[in-house]
Amino acid sequence: MAQEGEGPRPLLTVTLVRPEAVARAGLVLRYAARSGFAMAGARMLCPEAPLATSLKESQGSAVGWAGLAERPCLAVALRKECAIGTWLGVCGPADPAAARREAGPSLRVALGATSSAPAVAAPETFEAAEAALALLFPDGGLDCGEARAAWSEPDRDDDPSIVPVNRRKLEPKDGRKGLREVVLVVVTDEMMQEEGAGGVLEWLQADSFTFVGLRTARPSTDQAKNLASMLPQRNSASQLAAGTCLLVAIERNNALSRLQALLTTRGFRSSSSKIGVGGEEDVRTGLLWSETTAAASAAVAATFDALHGSMFHIRAAA
Repeated sequence: MAQEGEGPRPLLTVTLVRPEAVARAGLVLRYAARSGFAMAGARMLCPEAPLATSLKESQGSAVGWAGLAERPCLAVALRKECAIGTWLGVCGPADPAAARREAGPSLRVALGATSSAPAVAAPETFEAAEAALALLFPDGGLDCGEARAAWSEPDRDDDPSIVPVNRRKLEPKDGRKGLREVVLVVVTDEMMQEEGAGGVLEWLQADSFTFVGLRTARPSTDQAKNLASMLPQRNSASQLAAGTCLLVAIERNNALSRLQALLTTRGFRSSSSKIGVGGEEDVRTGLLWSETTAAASAAVAATFDALHGSMFHIRAAA
C-alpha cells in the first residue's frame, strides 16, 4: 500500500498500460473515470533502453515496470485526492490468484493479467510517483488541477508537437500504398469532461482499430485554426482551443470509410449509449475526424512526430 505521508494528500499518480494491454486502453480509462479520477495527461511511447531502465530502477520492487524497452506502452497521469493509494486499489493485487480471490472486479482481473503480464503498472509511494511522472512526461504540460508540481499546466503557448500542415508527411514504411490507413480522431475537452474518453476507445478497439498514437494536447488558438482545416466538423477550431483534448491515431484496412460508416449509422448510436459515449448529437459535438484520405494523413502528420506499431512512419516533408 502506498505511504502518502503527512500533510497535503497527493493529487497525482501515473499508470503505465503495458504492451499486452494497450489495445484495451479504453477499459483502463473507464475504470479510472468510474473511480473518480480525472485524466491529467496521456502519452503513448516506446521507451528506449535507458528510459526503460530508469523507470524500473525508480519503482523499486513494484510490479510491472520491467520488460518495457522498445515496446509500445501508454502512460496516463491521473488526478484525484489520495491518488496513489486509491489507484493501487483500483488496479488490485499484482498476484493474479490473490486478485481473483478479492471481492469486486479489479482492473487487473478485467484485463486478464497474469504473473508474467501484469497489464498495468503503478507507483506505490509518493516519491516513486514523482519519479515516474518526471520520466514519462519530461516536457510537463499536465493538467494538474489543484496539484502543484514541476509538471503543472504551462501557459497556453503552441504545443511543440503540433506543426503546420505540410511540415511533416505520413508514408508507408514499405513504400507501397495498400488498404491500410491511419486516421486521427480527436476527443474534445467537452467530451473528456462529460463522458470521458474510455468509451470511445473501447468502441474503436471493438471494431478492430489499432491504436498507433495517443496523447493529450492543448492546441493554441492558431494551432486549432490550422487543424480545423483538416477536421471539418462544425466549430472544430473552437472545440480544439477549448481545453485539453485527446488525440488518437487509429489504423486498420479502409480505416477512413469504416470510421465514417460507424459514426453515421444507427448501429453506432445504439452501441455508443452502452459504452457511455452518448447519443448522435453528443458524438457529433464531442468527436472530430477527417473526411478525406488526404486530410486524414495530413492531420496525423501534423499532430504526431512518431507512430508506434504502425505500418506507416512520419518524416519531415521535403
